[in-house]
Amino acid sequence: MVPHPSLSCHRPPIRPLEHAIHEVKGEFVDVEFLKVELEVGWHGFSLGSRSTVHGKRCTANGARQTVHGSRQNGARFTAKRCTVHGKTVHGSRSTVHEQLSFRFTSPTAFRVRMAGGERVNWPLPDPVRCVRSWVRRWNEFSGFPFEEDELCAKVEGGVGLARHDLRTRMLEFPRGRELGFVGEVDWHLTKHALADEPFLRQLHTLARFAFYCGTGIKTAMGMGTTVCRAP
Repeated sequence: MVPHPSLSCHRPPIRPLEHAIHEVKGEFVDVEFLKVELEVGWHGFSLGSRSTVHGKRCTANGARQTVHGSRQNGARFTAKRCTVHGKTVHGSRSTVHEQLSFRFTSPTAFRVRMAGGERVNWPLPDPVRCVRSWVRRWNEFSGFPFEEDELCAKVEGGVGLARHDLRTRMLEFPRGRELGFVGEVDWHLTKHALADEPFLRQLHTLARFAFYCGTGIKTAMGMGTTVCRAP
């Protein structure tokens, strides 16, 4: 667990999933990747190669995920079959947006190695770090991989921060704490980026995928819950 110098500046830490648990009430169904039924609205479920939820094993095979009868902080959910191949989702984007908007509902951070080898949490929604986080998970599960370095180079040259309303929050775990950011951010795409159709397809695909894979570190433990709010 990485300590952070600003630890004492933050309000008492929250526990995993408490911040995101009541974002959606009743039943939520999205067949693009998963069909999810929720009784009290937890939507912080993130893809991982292997994870355990209250003793029930969640496994991912390609883009398919099944979880039955699991509970988190009183939220009961069932994730049913996913039948959409990554190539189909990638080809489904039809609308071009000059701006992408995201809401991070649980603390989000990236692990960064500083000079001298020290590793710290980076609590800012840098577009390159976000996309690199998403594309690695997409490549693991989709069956239709994207070229990570090429894509991130295009993000660095064509995507910037247009607006943000962020604050840092501390998340408490049994063996320590993690610093992250929560809030909203808008990304602006340059004219050069908007003219690159293959890049736009990949970027919009990953932006929608972020809801299911999360962003940054410890997504399987409740961090990095991300919602794309494209206009």
